[in-house]
Amino acid sequence: MKLAIEPPPSATVVHEPLSIRLTLTNDGSGTPVPTDYLDADILSLTLYDAGGTELATASGYTTEARLGGQPAMKRQESMRTATLPADRAMQWTVDLLEYFDMDEPGDYGIEARFMFRPSSIDARSERAAITVAPNDCRWLAFHADQVAMALVMYLERPGGNGAPRALVHFSRPDAPTHFWKGYVVPVPPGARARLSQADFMTLDSFEHDFQRWVVWVENGTVGGLRLGEGGNEAASFTAAVHAGDSMVGNPVQHRDHGVSVLVLGETDGEQVLGARRFDATGGFQGARTMSTYRSAPSPLTASSDWKGNVYALSATGGHLPLDLVVAPADGAARRHTILSPDTLSPAWSRLAEAEVLALRADTQLVVAKARAVLALLRVGAAAEQRLVFVRVALSDDGCPSGEPSIVDAPFPRELLGDGEQIAAAAIAQGAGRLHAVINSSGGRVLYLTPDQTPREVATLPAGTIGQADFLLMGGGVYLVQPTATRGMRHTVIEEPPARP
Repeated sequence: MKLAIEPPPSATVVHEPLSIRLTLTNDGSGTPVPTDYLDADILSLTLYDAGGTELATASGYTTEARLGGQPAMKRQESMRTATLPADRAMQWTVDLLEYFDMDEPGDYGIEARFMFRPSSIDARSERAAITVAPNDCRWLAFHADQVAMALVMYLERPGGNGAPRALVHFSRPDAPTHFWKGYVVPVPPGARARLSQADFMTLDSFEHDFQRWVVWVENGTVGGLRLGEGGNEAASFTAAVHAGDSMVGNPVQHRDHGVSVLVLGETDGEQVLGARRFDATGGFQGARTMSTYRSAPSPLTASSDWKGNVYALSATGGHLPLDLVVAPADGAARRHTILSPDTLSPAWSRLAEAEVLALRADTQLVVAKARAVLALLRVGAAAEQRLVFVRVALSDDGCPSGEPSIVDAPFPRELLGDGEQIAAAAIAQGAGRLHAVINSSGGRVLYLTPDQTPREVATLPAGTIGQADFLLMGGGVYLVQPTATRGMRHTVIEEPPARP
C-alpha cells in the first residue's frame, strides 16, 4: 500500500479550512480495508514546524476528544471492511483544523500514516509542505444556539487583498476553543455579516444546526445566502433597503429554512424596526413592523428564543428607561418599559441620570435557561463613577418578571489613560453571576464583575471593526476578540471546572 498527501494549492489564512487530499493506492493484491477510515486510530497525522520539529500527532480519537467527548477505544479486528482491489486507489479529504490548533501563521509540514493491523497495512506518506498566512481579522460575530444540538458558531472576515469572503466555524459548547467544522463563504467587501439564530427546536434532524443563513446589510442592500450540505450555497437573496438602514441582532432562522432580517431605518421622521422575511429559496415573503421610535434607539439589540418570540431591547439616547418589545411569530407585539426613572426606589434614584453602556436580551436556551434582560450602566462623576449591573428576569411568555436585580461596582477613572474613553461594552450572565467587558478608545479590553476589581485582559489591533465580547460555556468564561495575525482568538478569563 502507498499513501500520498496533496496539500492545498495555495496558502490559506489562519482559521480558513485547511483540507488535504489523501490517496491510498493498493500496489499489491486485493486487500480488506476499513470502511470508516477516519475512525479510531486508523489514520494518524503528524504536524511539524518549519524547522522539522514535531508539534503533535493526532487521530480519530483526537478529533472526538477535541469536541469534548471521551473517546472509547475500538478494536480494529471488529471493524467493518471492504476489499480494495489490486491497482486501485481510494481518495478522501480531511480538514487539518479538526485535528490541530494551527492558529499561528507560518510554514508547516504534515505526514500521514494509515495503519490497519488486521490486513497488515502500515502505509506512510512523504512529508508535505503547508503555508498558513496571517489572518488580519477585520470583523467578528459569534453566538451560541441550539436546534437539535448545542453549538457555538463564529463568523470572521479576514482583511488583506484576498477575494471578499468570511470564514464560518462551528464548535461544541464544551470545547468552544476547538473548531469542529469550517467553511468559506463569499460576502461583499467590507460586509459586517452575521449568522442566523434559530427561533425553534427540533430533534427530527441535525440539518438546521449547520445549514445557517449568512446575512448582511450594506450600502442600501440586504443580502444573504444559506449554507447547504458541506457549506455549499443552497439559496441566496438580495433586496433593496434605504441607504443608512442597519441590521439589528442576528438574522432569525425559521423551521421552514426561511429567515427574517431585522432592519432599523427612518420612515416619515420616525425610526422603524422592521422584519423582512425570506423563504428557504431566498424569495421575499413580506415585511412587518416590530416597533417605532420617536428618536434613534441607542443602544439597540435583538434576540430570539426557541418559542418563536423575537425581542428588541433598547434605550433612548443612551439613558433610561429601557424599552423591551416582544414580538411572537403570530400575534401583536407587546411593549414593556423597564427601569423607568419615576419608578426607581430611593436607593437607586441616581440611575435616572445613568448612561446605558450595554444591553443584552439573553433568551437563547443554550446560553442560559433562565432568560433575562441585562444592562450595564455608568453613573456618577468622572472621578467617582461606578458601573451598575442590572438583570431583569423574563417569564415563560417573555414578559419582565419580578423586581430587577441591581448591583454596582466601582470603576476608578485611573483605569483609563489620559484622553482614553469607554468606546464599547458588553454584559453577559453565566457561572452564577454577571460579567462585563469594557473596550476602550485605546484598544484595551477590561474585564470586571460586581465582586472583582477590573483588570486588563486583552488589546485590540488598530482599525478593528467590532469589539471583544463574551462567551460563557460549560462554567468557563472566555473573551473572544479579533487579532491582527491570528484571526479570532479566545482568551480564557476563567477556566471551566474540571470534569469528574
